[in-house]
Amino acid sequence: MACKNKIKQHNSIQKAKLEWLAHQALVARHQIIKDRHYLVKDKRILIIDEHNGRVLSDRRWAKGLQQLLEVLEGCERTPPNETIAQITFQRFFRRYHHLSGMTGTAKEVKKELWQTYGRPFLAIPPHQKNRRQKGSVHNFDNNGSRWKWVAQQALEKSREGRPVLITTVNVNDSEELSKLLADYISHHDVLNARQDSNEADVIGRAGYSGSVTIVTSIAGRGTDIKLDDAAKALGGLHIIAAGFHDAARIDRQIEGRCARQGDPGSIEWAISEEDTILDELQGWHKHVGRLYQRQKKAQRLREKRHAQQRARMLRADWKSSERLGFSGRLE
Repeated sequence: MACKNKIKQHNSIQKAKLEWLAHQALVARHQIIKDRHYLVKDKRILIIDEHNGRVLSDRRWAKGLQQLLEVLEGCERTPPNETIAQITFQRFFRRYHHLSGMTGTAKEVKKELWQTYGRPFLAIPPHQKNRRQKGSVHNFDNNGSRWKWVAQQALEKSREGRPVLITTVNVNDSEELSKLLADYISHHDVLNARQDSNEADVIGRAGYSGSVTIVTSIAGRGTDIKLDDAAKALGGLHIIAAGFHDAARIDRQIEGRCARQGDPGSIEWAISEEDTILDELQGWHKHVGRLYQRQKKAQRLREKRHAQQRARMLRADWKSSERLGFSGRLE
């Protein structure tokens, strides 16, 4: 009887392992998207930070996901990570004796900042008058028509002498647009996770009169694009934002690339029915109503889901700490 129970327990464990591997394989195949969540460079899988577009060269996915992607992309297999200790960013930051911070886009997460860190949100007015001009949101049925319009708009603004910054949601979009833009503008710069070795030089040229630069959300992180005198006189940097990101904070960071420090500047948006942000909506909600309203609703839902995931991780971290009662509470 004992032998039968052991065999049954062993089979149950093996079944659970197989189900877990099948789940991870489906995630690798369908949920982790190349040139959005990762890129392949020098036969290596490199994770892309979706918030700033940069490569996380020292990060790897855990629980076999990294190895599954390496098999999928034909890369050399790397050994799995061995977790010795872990802690959430929220608990890590709370270990500082003095905790504070400053960002231009805290308004959207002020409730979460209070719930997580017990720190209030205080708005500081800018020291220069904001001269940013916000244009229209242009809707397109597909990406092809959007990219064609963006290229024509960039050409028109560039001929006027305005520097143009085009932002895309992922690496693949930036490279597709770059190929099309080559037929309109002989020279333009591209800055994304695959092409970031000369980032400082690209940012340095982005404010020159008539220049055109395509970037992913790597354009965030407080980057100042300095304008030359001709660009300032002609209206400053013009941004064409091709799609909304997972969080409104990122969109506001991109908006903040123009009209900095009292300079002139303008921004307009180009969104498409094929934007992946709409995947957050289910059923008829994905197709009925104005495109702008649907995309903003999808963005709010994704922000809420991500906030809930962060809260669950923090609660799990606290419970894990409580089980280790001998260590005491450090925060």
